[in-house]
Amino acid sequence: MSASPHAIPPDSPSATRRPRHGLVTLLSIVLVLLGVVLGGLGAWLATLGGSWYYVLAGAGLLVSGVLLWGNRRAGALWFGAVFVGTLLWTAWESGSDYWRWVPRLGLIVGIGFVLALLLPTLDRPFTRRLSRSLAGVLAVVFVAAFVLAFVPHGITAARGDFPEPVTSAGLAPTADAPLQPAD
Repeated sequence: MSASPHAIPPDSPSATRRPRHGLVTLLSIVLVLLGVVLGGLGAWLATLGGSWYYVLAGAGLLVSGVLLWGNRRAGALWFGAVFVGTLLWTAWESGSDYWRWVPRLGLIVGIGFVLALLLPTLDRPFTRRLSRSLAGVLAVVFVAAFVLAFVPHGITAARGDFPEPVTSAGLAPTADAPLQPAD
């Protein structure tokens, strides 16, 4: 029995192609759109004298999304580079100010978690062990950031002198006439 003339030779690169997982398709679309918006608005910000980070991150996310659309492992590596760059940029720009870290890393950690779980579905996949390890680390980071939101950061006590409360009669309450709730 002869092979079909349309059969893919077993040694060709496309012979090892895996079908793209539906979530990889969705994630690649999200990354392309996010890359276009972040890059475009980042370019506008840069012309106004702002940070060039957004242009670079947008370009990196765009490349990552296009490569993931092709189910290529390089898309995950590009995302990893954007992730590390974002982490370094955040540390440089925000220092140890918790509330400045949250908007800069929240979305990228969430996307990284989803991508980490999808690593075994890519062509030339990463191992499940690496996938689960990365997803676990990102989940811990996300939960820790959530918990830290309930810890006081910065000013936790009022400073300065505040005026006495005024009653409905226009007088400050005294020991003889304490503040009474309104009827």
